[in-house]
Amino acid sequence: MSSLSESANKTPLKYLLATVLLVGAIISVPIDKILLLLGIKETVNALFIANTIVRLIGVAVFGFLFYKFGFINYIKEFNLKGLIVVILPLLVAINNFPFIAHFKGLGVITEKGITIILYLVWCLSVALLEELAFRGIVYPLIKIKLEQKGTKNPVFWSIALQGLIFGGMHLLNIFGSNPLAVLLQIGYSFLTGSMFAITLLYTKNLAVPIILHFIYNACGLFYDHLGSLGFENHWNLPTIIITAVLAVITITFMVFAVIKKEKKEKDEKFRERI
Repeated sequence: MSSLSESANKTPLKYLLATVLLVGAIISVPIDKILLLLGIKETVNALFIANTIVRLIGVAVFGFLFYKFGFINYIKEFNLKGLIVVILPLLVAINNFPFIAHFKGLGVITEKGITIILYLVWCLSVALLEELAFRGIVYPLIKIKLEQKGTKNPVFWSIALQGLIFGGMHLLNIFGSNPLAVLLQIGYSFLTGSMFAITLLYTKNLAVPIILHFIYNACGLFYDHLGSLGFENHWNLPTIIITAVLAVITITFMVFAVIKKEKKEKDEKFRERI
């Protein structure tokens, strides 16, 4: 066990706070001002490239910490049977695309070719950064702390708390954005963050929530970055109803899934002791 791993196990809250602050610093980097300082024209492609580079630097940093903290098993193992839990989260991710508005012709796609590719690469960099930080580091650090305190159902509360932190981070989007859209994003980010953590719990592999996060972002931000679609058109009544119903079903299923999983692990540990 490395010294950093030992330290993280002894004082997980210190590293938890450092991780959250570092994520906040990375996503708050003023890309537009940096481009201006470098004399680079602020085009859509330039913004995608610059944002991707910043996030990949963050991925390198968190990847190093992920390895040094000893959480590497989250990419070494894979539970194929756990994929059954991924079905509903995958539907949630795909549903983030405004299908109804799209097929009604209410949106306009203004970007093509290389810009779409750069957009997808940027979405992947965001998913890599946030999943490494929150599900790869924040979640196990919270779990370590709760287990140290002897908290009942530490897995359940670890998932909920990391989801709450993940959702709260989106408050940074309040500047220059639609407040209602940001509040919706915060609430839904809490749910998706918890959902991603549960898929990690079942599949034991960080690649699964990374892929789900990528699909979720790529679908939900498509018109924001590659076209034009008003908030009221994106969130029309049928979409809200479908999303709400799917969210309730998914939340209910996932809560029962994590409770069942935690109970099963407790029973297995109890049988090992007798």
